[in-house]
Amino acid sequence: MAAQAQPVDGVYIGAGAGANWRAQISETGANGGRLAIGSEVGFVGVGSVGFGLRAEIEGNYRSNAIGGTTVRNPNGVIIGSSSGRLSSYGGMANVLYDFNLASLGLPNVSPNIGGGIGFVGNEVSRISGRGTGAALANSLNATASGGGLAYQGIAGIAFGLGQFVPGLALTTEYRHFATTASGLRVNFNNGTTVSRTNYTPNNSDHSALIGLRYAFGVAPAPVAAALPPPPTWSSSTATVPT
Repeated sequence: MAAQAQPVDGVYIGAGAGANWRAQISETGANGGRLAIGSEVGFVGVGSVGFGLRAEIEGNYRSNAIGGTTVRNPNGVIIGSSSGRLSSYGGMANVLYDFNLASLGLPNVSPNIGGGIGFVGNEVSRISGRGTGAALANSLNATASGGGLAYQGIAGIAFGLGQFVPGLALTTEYRHFATTASGLRVNFNNGTTVSRTNYTPNNSDHSALIGLRYAFGVAPAPVAAALPPPPTWSSSTATVPT
């Protein structure tokens, strides 16, 4: 039982890290301007403490470098940018269900599914850009900060490592994470005047993580008692009376 990945019966802690893919931000401003922000593959890290079976509190952080920004102002001028960073951080309350595969001969493997809700802050920093050619005089910068409701779906597999450390499991997870819209302010400079456009884009991420989970109070697997040595048989001769 100590080698099993699940069930988790008591308090546990966990941590994981991996890659984060952020969906493109695309939004139309109130004045008709159009904003599109793409990003590169980034980092995600999570830490959690919970209690079986199985509710947990999670802290998380995600960060992606800007891969390219395009803004079309109401006059049709396009400015490109490849600088800046998109970040989010906050806390979630999750509920998960673990499948016990011991009856299928896989006591060390436990798939799980779940979801959570929470509050996460979104930050857009250091986005800037300048037009090219005839639009060279045009430039932009964008910043944002603020928080909102967040929600996520979780699917993963835990692999029990109890044969090495009782209560330890290797975890692999996929998470779809999203937040409600937050404010984004873009300043557009055409060389003569500066205009500001406010956007409220949604945030959507796909994350792949690998980590460890440790459950407290798991007893070591019992050590099998040594078998007694086989009996030694001896033969003797007897005189049979005639």
